[in-house]
Amino acid sequence: KVLRKVSIANMEFDDKKIQKELEIFSMQVQHHSLKFSAWELFAIDSSLLQSLTTAVATYLVILIQFDPQ
Repeated sequence: KVLRKVSIANMEFDDKKIQKELEIFSMQVQHHSLKFSAWELFAIDSSLLQSLTTAVATYLVILIQFDPQ
């Protein structure tokens, strides 16, 4: 998504220096992957988010079943 915007912006500028900077930036974005971590103790990725969602949903189902009415 960002690369598409950069390439569109690249076409709109007439200044060669700005075009070159946008090309360098788009190449850097392509080669660097974005990684999140919690204080570098563990990686925050899709599998962690899926596990957390599953755990919360299971916990809520158990709480709803034991709700005294």
